[in-house]
Amino acid sequence: MERWEEALLYTDRALNLPNKTADQQNHAHLLNISGEAHTVTKQFGLAEEELLTALYINRSLNRRSSIQLNLERLSEHYEARGRTAQALIYLNNVVELKDSIHQEQISAKNTELIERYESEKKEQEIARLETESQLASVQLAKVQQQRLASLFGVLALVVIVGLLAYLWRSKWNQNEVLSEKNQIIEQSLREK
Repeated sequence: MERWEEALLYTDRALNLPNKTADQQNHAHLLNISGEAHTVTKQFGLAEEELLTALYINRSLNRRSSIQLNLERLSEHYEARGRTAQALIYLNNVVELKDSIHQEQISAKNTELIERYESEKKEQEIARLETESQLASVQLAKVQQQRLASLFGVLALVVIVGLLAYLWRSKWNQNEVLSEKNQIIEQSLREK
């Protein structure tokens, strides 16, 4: 009991500081602690006022974990006063809030998993497309090399055919010249 009275002393001092409204969250927390201490020390009037004020502040700040704590303290408060019907109401509120928080956590986790799955699926699709793109690039380079090799082959063939044609034509011309010279020589030999 002494420790609760000491806790009351400190929370009363903190609650009476001039800037107590500057931080509503801490103010509500102090009220909750003070309300719990007043309940234990059986100062029920002060305890109820502080716990309800803390609950109001936490609801206005939408601090669900603090609301849950306030509801639990109020249930304990009314149970200590022998008002079990009110204690049960606040306890049911705690259960509903816990269920709601739990459902939200499950929903958030589910959403996170779905987003992660979709993200991984997209990353896999990107990796697949990149692989296909690289494969297509390699195949395109290979086709270009084949075309270039074919072009060089055709050019080489044209050069060889042209060279053969030139050599054949040169040989033909030489044979024509030799034929003419042979005719001239034969004719000159006949004339002699």
